[in-house]
Amino acid sequence: MLDNVFLSGEANTFFTDSASADFWIGANKLFIPGNWSWSDGTSWNFDDFGKEDNISNCGAVQLQTGKWIPANCLDVKPFSCLVNEAASEPITTSKPTTCLDTWTYYSTTGYCYRLFVDASTWLEAEDRCKVDGAHLASIHDEDENLFVANFANYPGANVCDAHKQIWTGLYTEDSKALKWKWTDGTPYDYKNWFPGFPIPGVSNCAYMHIAPICNHKTGLIANNIDSCKSLIARYVCKSLPS
Repeated sequence: MLDNVFLSGEANTFFTDSASADFWIGANKLFIPGNWSWSDGTSWNFDDFGKEDNISNCGAVQLQTGKWIPANCLDVKPFSCLVNEAASEPITTSKPTTCLDTWTYYSTTGYCYRLFVDASTWLEAEDRCKVDGAHLASIHDEDENLFVANFANYPGANVCDAHKQIWTGLYTEDSKALKWKWTDGTPYDYKNWFPGFPIPGVSNCAYMHIAPICNHKTGLIANNIDSCKSLIARYVCKSLPS
């Protein structure tokens, strides 16, 4: 009964522009000839028909009175639908893992990396990374630090007197070299400076010293602004997969 009152109230709200004096509900005699049933298969345990006509096989509700009436199933009327409330399931999407050709996906960080062996200045390297929608690599923990160091290793790099450094995306605009940033905008939440670096008042950008077997630790070395514009080194770019 409460459903009937609710339905009539809602219909009077939404069907105000309708020229029809009634609207369809799911009551019908089509599924069980001679007997009323609901089109959704639920039990027939209530009706509000004012009068039967033994001719019409579909049910409608009068807007003015809320009473049910039999009607010709071919008549055109507004209608009301009942939708079961479905249990909402969280929509999960898997993270993309596809990198551009010549790039390498590292599942631990969820990023793609590419080593460029054409030695460039820091500014040139960052600009080249941007061509592929990337930035010079940012590093956020020891695992990623070692991954980038090993990834950037190249023939001759583990000879102790070799030219073995790669640009990273670390830089500062602070004259005291206290506030460092990554070019990709990610937090500066990990540091692994080579002993003696950075140098306050001098340092502006940083490269990684890679020396896996040379009695030196792998670490970051900061350069002054002139070196950022003139020193050339290989570099690693980093980007999200697509």
